[in-house]
Amino acid sequence: MRCLILLNTDIRPSTRHGGWYRGVARGISASLSARQKKTVVFLLVGSLWGLPCGPTVAAGPATSAGQDVSPASVAATIPDAVPSEVAAPEPWNLHGQLTFVKQYHPSFTSPYQGTNSLSPGSNGEATTDLTLFAGVRLWNRGAFYIDPEIDQGFGLSNTLGAAGFPSSEAYKVGKSKPYFRLQRAFFRQRFDLGGDSHPILSGANELGGTQTADNVTVTVGKLSVVDIFDTNAYAHDPRGDFLNWSVIDAAAFDYAADAWGYTVGGALEWTQSWWTVRGGLFDLSDVPNSKTLEPGFKEFALIGKSRDVTSSVDTLES
Repeated sequence: MRCLILLNTDIRPSTRHGGWYRGVARGISASLSARQKKTVVFLLVGSLWGLPCGPTVAAGPATSAGQDVSPASVAATIPDAVPSEVAAPEPWNLHGQLTFVKQYHPSFTSPYQGTNSLSPGSNGEATTDLTLFAGVRLWNRGAFYIDPEIDQGFGLSNTLGAAGFPSSEAYKVGKSKPYFRLQRAFFRQRFDLGGDSHPILSGANELGGTQTADNVTVTVGKLSVVDIFDTNAYAHDPRGDFLNWSVIDAAAFDYAADAWGYTVGGALEWTQSWWTVRGGLFDLSDVPNSKTLEPGFKEFALIGKSRDVTSSVDTLES
């Protein structure tokens, strides 16, 4: 038996009043322990705390960070018929999300069991994460983004015992008390090369503005490799799409990351007419699923990807 509880908070500018915007979707549908109730209430209050928002530039809904398609191609999916005010560059924005996941399984027979096996005893675990997505425009087409996050909880059997683990919100570094992480802190610069101009809608880790059909995008800093590569609008973010580890991204794509799924590095994306080429250099962790990355890029991953827009064919190499 599995119980999934999602509390997603989206904080963005109001399209009518230019003031505050608060929204909380999806209620709690299962009973919680006293400790879990305190955790959820604490994080929910924190997510609803009054936050000033930047000026309105887009009426479209914001997407979470994991759902963002690659920055270089985001404009290609937006229709041309968009009000002119959408094209105004957005100076800054703030977005937030709160997700709570509760999972449980009854006892079952397990005649063969090892250190990393799923525990056969009845077990229930929960995870909670609260994230703030902040972006500020530094100069023309250049922006800086930062994503502080608070995490808490454990996966079933300490996130072991299943090849495709049932919760991508569970890390192998669980803690019973809330702890702080700076998941992303990166710089993005766009260069227009010509062609039709397309609007970019405001969203998490995306400032609203415009971009030409032919362009180059440079991203450098701390981020997730799958922010740039292996993006999929339908199965990419456990906070709004599928929850299983082997479904949110290509299961065979083992990318550079720490225990939370983030690393440091840079990527270059070149879009010209109907094709896009991407390449990136990212630091590896000292050991798989480690809390720390290899210092000085002593071990690193080179990743390349090409995309034919007309046929929607992707080629990914690592």
